[in-house]
Amino acid sequence: MYEDVCKVDDKISCGTVCRNLGRLTADGQICHVRVPGTDRYDSRTDMHNHLNCMQCGTAVDAPLDYRTKIDTTVAGMTGRQINRHRIIVEGLCSKCQRECEKGWLTKK
Repeated sequence: MYEDVCKVDDKISCGTVCRNLGRLTADGQICHVRVPGTDRYDSRTDMHNHLNCMQCGTAVDAPLDYRTKIDTTVAGMTGRQINRHRIIVEGLCSKCQRECEKGWLTKK
């Protein structure tokens, strides 16, 4: 993201970008998505899940409804207040699947 911002304004610092991402996340304007190996930011702020490619690292929204029952079940079992859960489904995107089939990549 920092590299993209630098294309618009090459004088901006990485710290400024990180600080603003933190503020936007705290204000609920974007969602911080923690996927293995990196962090992503999502303009979609409703409760939803993600698919993560274990080869190239792309993350996209998963076509799976958010399951509030998971939150209530865990709250009942632990006595804790549960605000949300996050599901990251890992696998290979279609592009990486094709490259593995052609022998260009080794499956992780």
